[in-house]
Amino acid sequence: MMAGELVTKWLAVWEPLSLGQFGDSRANGLGLTCGQFWLRTVGGYNLYRWTGDRCAVDVSGGIVGSAQSGASVITNFPFVTHAASTRYWYLIRAVGAGGVEEENESQAVRVELDAAGELLGPEPNAPVSVCACPTAGGRVELRWRYVPEGQAVEPSAFEVFGDDGGTMDWQTPVGEVAYRRGRVDYLWTSAAFAHGARLRFGVRAKSAMGVSDRNERVVVVEADAMGPAPLTVFVAEPGEEQR
Repeated sequence: MMAGELVTKWLAVWEPLSLGQFGDSRANGLGLTCGQFWLRTVGGYNLYRWTGDRCAVDVSGGIVGSAQSGASVITNFPFVTHAASTRYWYLIRAVGAGGVEEENESQAVRVELDAAGELLGPEPNAPVSVCACPTAGGRVELRWRYVPEGQAVEPSAFEVFGDDGGTMDWQTPVGEVAYRRGRVDYLWTSAAFAHGARLRFGVRAKSAMGVSDRNERVVVVEADAMGPAPLTVFVAEPGEEQR
């Protein structure tokens, strides 16, 4: 069974009848050997790319870059271009000395370009478990957690955004909390709002290079600027002495 799987994988790139000139055969260098034998006899790495979501992995576009075994850098082929305002995912896979490639779906990184076609830097992870609750005097207490596992870069701070009772503004932060390595839980308290104001808040992590994650998750809370209702009945009665 294992031998059959290996043969199937090998035939996916070995195209002797086409002289190795098409698709992944050419990308794997078989065009140089007219498709007759494997060139990277010590193995190497293949690079794939797709757009859209991180999952599910889509390698249907074929190999977009390759490197020899032992390489610490891999680049896309010169004819592989990038479009502005587009998010790409790049996946690297190792290929053996016989041309059989492994099938991991985890070694992927995000590459994104802005409207001017400039590469955006790595983003921190987005904060999680964001919650808001009203506190005394019409203030709002915002809490969240930061989990660093899998982060492309650690944050330097968290920025808090709000709608001030109107439209959500993701351009101008209303507060900031410094990041501390190893700390998971964070807290921010707002200024006072009018009683009953219905508010929305969101939190984004920002790197030292000024690149923020772009999550748009919000929490909704209603400000409470009034104290508890007064007691309507208060009665004093004689009782027994406590010893």
